[in-house]
Amino acid sequence: MTPLVLLTYYCSLILASSILGGMIPVWFKLTHRGMQFASSFVAGVMLGVALFDMLPHAFVAGAAGDPAAASRTCLFVLLGLLAMFFTERFFCFHHHDVDASGNLAAHDHEHEHHDCGAQLEDGAHDHQHHDVTGIGAALGLTLHSVIGGVALAASVAHRHDNLSLAGLGTFLVILLHKPFD
Repeated sequence: MTPLVLLTYYCSLILASSILGGMIPVWFKLTHRGMQFASSFVAGVMLGVALFDMLPHAFVAGAAGDPAAASRTCLFVLLGLLAMFFTERFFCFHHHDVDASGNLAAHDHEHEHHDCGAQLEDGAHDHQHHDVTGIGAALGLTLHSVIGGVALAASVAHRHDNLSLAGLGTFLVILLHKPFD
């Protein structure tokens, strides 16, 4: 099977995964614990493929011409992990309030809840809409998908042994995490 045909199959399945991922909230009631479990599983698969499939290939490819390539590769892996850690730590949009005693969500839920989508009497909304947010999300997801596509194409193209499973690990990572996009 040629790399182009294999990539066509992979991309078709990834598209189906993305569409099905958008339908999951319609079909199932997602719980916080279920989402944490699923995203943790996918993160583990991503880390496993990165460390046990892609990183050894980077070592072999880099060792041929540059003896310091392995050290540089490990440095970039460490910088990537630290960048993700600090991004999640300081820019995370989803958090649970912690009171002074360290208990999560210490309030008693007896306060009044406000509907963020409530309309005023004249039909106008009582909150602001930001067009930039949608554009930023679209650009971010586009860049994210392009980088994933480049990684998949490189993974398939790197395997010169005509295996029908070339790039399978990278494909599985993209396929499993695409519903969360």
